[in-house]
Amino acid sequence: GLVYLYVREKEDVLLLVLLQVVDAYAQELPAAIEGLTDPLQRLTRAVDAYCRVVDRHRSATVLAYRSTKSLSPERRVLIQDRETATNSIIADAINDCIAEGLLNRVNVDVLTYQLVLVAHGWALKSWYFKSRLTLDEYIDHSLSNALVGVLTDDGRTHFETVRS
Repeated sequence: GLVYLYVREKEDVLLLVLLQVVDAYAQELPAAIEGLTDPLQRLTRAVDAYCRVVDRHRSATVLAYRSTKSLSPERRVLIQDRETATNSIIADAINDCIAEGLLNRVNVDVLTYQLVLVAHGWALKSWYFKSRLTLDEYIDHSLSNALVGVLTDDGRTHFETVRS
């Protein structure tokens, strides 16, 4: 039926699968932080939401790592632009945490993508982690590990309240 109107070749199928995942990020990250004014809470909730989207789309996330290079340059840029737009939610929260003295001054791009890689890591290494940790434990340990070195003293104190 209708799928044949959109799918003419294998690259079309790949693009549709990848768009489904990046669109899920674009919908669920803003919903997870809606109404939150605390920047550290926004940051942790956004990463949590990212991990949960990845969990629901583990196969597609792994496929994205393996196959994005197979897309035409125009389609690759489309996926990258959508991912970058979603990742700006995390970057904005990091910038706000820095402005409020909760995080030390860091390279925001590097920390943003380290946190994105935490989410992707759940899919890429789920064969290992799923037998050892729940998703909640993975998120908690990963956020602690990623943020401990960049939180200020005030940020560390506040992080403990955000985590509970």
